[in-house]
Parts: sequence; C-alpha cells; structure tokens
Amino acid sequence: MEKNAFFVGFEKKAEKVRGGLADGKPDAKYSKDQIDKGIKVEREHTKNPALAKEITKDHLEENNKYYTHLEKMEKDMDKKGSDVKRKKKDVRVGSDPNTGYSHILAESETVYE
Repeated sequence: MEKNAFFVGFEKKAEKVRGGLADGKPDAKYSKDQIDKGIKVEREHTKNPALAKEITKDHLEENNKYYTHLEKMEKDMDKKGSDVKRKKKDVRVGSDPNTGYSHILAESETVYE
C-alpha cells in the first residue's frame, strides 16, 4: 500500500481511540478468538497493535461475533468473483495536543473491481 507523505507517522502518535464503545472494558469480556481475528484484520489499517486492539474491542461491542461475520462476508464475496466491488476503508487517527483526545484525521476508500 502506498502511503501519502501527509499521513506518515500518525500511527505512532495515536495510542488509543478515546471515547470508543469499549473504553474501560476488560479484554476478558470478549472472546479470545474474536480478539485475535480482529487484531489481525485491524493491523491491515495500522501498525500500532494497541490501536488495532482498541478498534477490535469497539467493533466487538457492536457485535460480539463481528469478525466471524466479516470473515463469512469476505468469503461470500470471493465466491462471487470480480463482479462484486469491494471497498477498503483506511482511517487515520491523530491526537489533539490540547486535550489528548484522539480523533479521525482522514478517511479514504479504495475500490477493487
């Protein structure tokens, strides 16, 4: 994946997504299998393992089988072949130096045909 020079280094600055659905909730609340699958998926978007885990837990708050459903959806899409357009969303997070809160700096989508 080619990086835009504007975004280089933001992964290192963003330690955690504050205000997420999973804030303050222990890892033990979630299935280890789902956490492991989620971190692997989210590491496609960030090099920061703590951020990948936080995003994973936020998704698991939405649906406790989020990554099982995602895996099934991707397999179904692969079966349908190239007729299906796929979008990959990339989110860049940064911290506000005044408040310490993280926020989304930019989002981009790549469409695969």
